[in-house]
Amino acid sequence: MASIEDRFGTRPLRVDELWKSWPVLKVDGMYRVLDGSLPPNASTTVPIIYPTIRTDHSLSSNTQLVSRMKVRRLKLQIVRDILNSFYDLSSVEINVDYDAAWDLLRSPGRSMMGLVWRMDQAREENTKGIEAEDYNKHRKAIYHFALGWVHLIPYHVDAFEALSDLRMGLAKLEKDLFSNMRICAQRLAASPTIGIQSKHNLWRLSYTSSLINLTSYFAMTAQEVFEHITRLYEVSEELRKIPDTPYDYLTGQTLFIIRKMEDFVDGKPKDLELWFLDRKVSLRERRRLESQEIRRLELREM
Repeated sequence: MASIEDRFGTRPLRVDELWKSWPVLKVDGMYRVLDGSLPPNASTTVPIIYPTIRTDHSLSSNTQLVSRMKVRRLKLQIVRDILNSFYDLSSVEINVDYDAAWDLLRSPGRSMMGLVWRMDQAREENTKGIEAEDYNKHRKAIYHFALGWVHLIPYHVDAFEALSDLRMGLAKLEKDLFSNMRICAQRLAASPTIGIQSKHNLWRLSYTSSLINLTSYFAMTAQEVFEHITRLYEVSEELRKIPDTPYDYLTGQTLFIIRKMEDFVDGKPKDLELWFLDRKVSLRERRRLESQEIRRLELREM
C-alpha cells in the first residue's frame, strides 16, 4: 500500500505498475485482453492526488486514464491478431503466437529488462521485417513488426514525463512499427486470391494501425500527421467497398478529432514538429512552444 506522501508529486512508475498498465489477464494459460477498465486502486476520487497504483506519469482524471488504457488495449488487439494469424512461419527465429509471446515477456530473463534493451530488440525485429518486405514476404514482415512491438511491453508512452527523450523515442519507434504493419496489411489485402472476410480483417487492421499512429501526434511533424489522416480516409473508403460492410469507419468522435487535427496542421510548415501539442503540457506552455518552433523554422529559411 502506497503511503499518503507517495500520492503527491511525480515519480517513475514502478515495474509492477508498468505491468498493471496493460489490460491483460491470464486465464487457463491464455492472456485475455480485457475491456480497458483501470485495474484496482488505479483510479482516484481526489483530483489533486495520484491513485495508489499509477498507470500514467502525469496527474490525470479517471476519464483520461481510461482513455489511454483503451488505446493500449487497441494496440494489444492489433498485435494479438497478427501474431495469431502469422506465427506459424518456419523461417523466423522466434516463432510464437500471442499467448506464447506473453509467456516469453514474463519469463525471468526478460521481465525485468529496461526500456533501452527492449527498444533495441524492437528495432532489430523492425529491420528484419523491412528486409522481408523488400522480398515481398509480407506475412513474414508483418509478423516481425508485431513481434518487435511486443518487445516494448510493459513500457508505454504514458509512463514517461511529457517531452522526455525516452517518451519521444518510444513514440517514434511505435509509430514506425505500426506504420509498417499497416503497409503490410494493405499489401496482403490486395492479393487477388484472398477471401472477402480476410480482406475485411486486413483492411480493418490497417485502419486501426493508422488510428493508433495518430495518438502519437506529439512525436510527428505537421506533414506526418496530414499523411496519417489521409491514410485513414483512404482505408475507410476501401472498407466501404467490401461487400457486406457498407459503412464508413470515420464517424462520431473519431471524425471530430481528425477534423480538429486537420484544422490545426492546415497551413502549418510541413516540418513543424508537434511535440508542444502533448496533452500533458499546459496551454500557456503549448502556445509558447508553438511560437518558438515556428520562429525556429522561419530563421532556418532566412
